[in-house]
Amino acid sequence: SSSVMDGQGNDQKEQELRLTDDLLSKNSRAVKGENMEIVDAQVHIWGPNTLEHPWPKDFRTPPHRPGPFGGDELVREMDAAGVDRAIVIPVSFAGNHNHVCIEAARKYSERIGVMGFLNLQAPESRGRLATWREQPGMLGIRINIRQRSNRELFKEGKLEWLFTEAQ
Repeated sequence: SSSVMDGQGNDQKEQELRLTDDLLSKNSRAVKGENMEIVDAQVHIWGPNTLEHPWPKDFRTPPHRPGPFGGDELVREMDAAGVDRAIVIPVSFAGNHNHVCIEAARKYSERIGVMGFLNLQAPESRGRLATWREQPGMLGIRINIRQRSNRELFKEGKLEWLFTEAQ
């Protein structure tokens, strides 16, 4: 890319970078001495593809990283980025299991909360909301309305039980 010089012979791109660095350092919570908490409100973590927790074979979108990405890896990345807390959400490509997220919340209870997967098609899901938040770190439920079967349940009015339990 070409540099643009201002009327005084200074490189504008270099000036913009210096201004950006200066602005970031002046607004840094550490520099200002503020106790501002940084929370990432949607993070995905997942375990390996195993016989006990197999990944669906028909899922179109592969993980954006190879292999598992669990709580330990997440906390390392949070520390590097200056993130204090995160809300983790199970990923669809790993089979919508909550166990990896719950284990991370159990291990890092001051830093990780969970929006857990509730299978709307499963009859055993009815009645689970009464004790849902008793699970380690559980804050609420994740409903994937991109999934056709879930959309149909909404359209057909077959989720009255869910709304009744949620009240």
